[in-house]
Amino acid sequence: MAKSFDIKLICALCIAALVFFLAERLFAGEGGRAVIRVGGETAETLPLPLDAEYTGGGVVVEIKGGKAGITRSTCPNQLCVRQGFTDSPSKPLVCLPNKVSVTIEKAGAPEGVDDIAW
Repeated sequence: MAKSFDIKLICALCIAALVFFLAERLFAGEGGRAVIRVGGETAETLPLPLDAEYTGGGVVVEIKGGKAGITRSTCPNQLCVRQGFTDSPSKPLVCLPNKVSVTIEKAGAPEGVDDIAW
């Protein structure tokens, strides 16, 4: 009897987690912006819904399909290029040798406030 209850409880928790995950993905605010900083100063802010390109600070940042990525860099090991593309505020892109960072800010988020609380 207890095993049957345990299985039902685990299934219910899994379904609840799936519902919350899908709700976050489906109803998350569309849009947002990519904030490109060079040497700690904001160099450019690009809207994610529009395809765009930024060249500066030794890197090329591309916005495609609502995601931002560093596609070219003058740094020797190219780790920043290998990071790929992101649309998540919790996954910034960083090129340390060139002192460039790309962070995502979702639409409707207050200025300077992150979506993640540590």
